[in-house]
Formats: sequence, structure tokens, C-alpha cells
Amino acid sequence: MIAEDTSRKYHFLEKAGMDMDSLKELSALQGQKNTSVSQIRILRKFRYELLDDIHKKQQYLDTVDYLIHELKEKGEKNL
Repeated sequence: MIAEDTSRKYHFLEKAGMDMDSLKELSALQGQKNTSVSQIRILRKFRYELLDDIHKKQQYLDTVDYLIHELKEKGEKNL
């Protein structure tokens, strides 16, 4: 049961985009004593990477929204 739970966690992290080196490092730390700080460091680093990706996507979304807005205004002026 514990191995299955761990496998699900790693599958999730891989699916979310964690690189293989970080996954291997987490796996190596799994089950060792006093490695919580190291595991948290790896997970926080990945979290910051995900958040950075979200911010980039938000900028793209904002730009698309602006282009839509411009086209709507241009279309209304031509009516």
C-alpha cells in the first residue's frame, strides 16, 4: 500500500512536469532518515517552477484577451 501511494506521488510529479533528475533524487531520499528538509527543498523548487510557468501562461492569456478586445473595438467602429 505504501509503495503504491509513493508510486502515485511520483507519477503525479512526473505528469506535472518534474524532471527525471529531481524525481530520482526524491526517490533516493525516500525512506532515509532525516531527509525531509532535502525533499521539501526539491518540492519547493519544483513548485516555484510550476508557478513561473503559470505566470507565463497568464501573460499569454492576457495578450490574447487584449487582441480580442482590440478586434471587438475595431469591429464596432466599422458598423
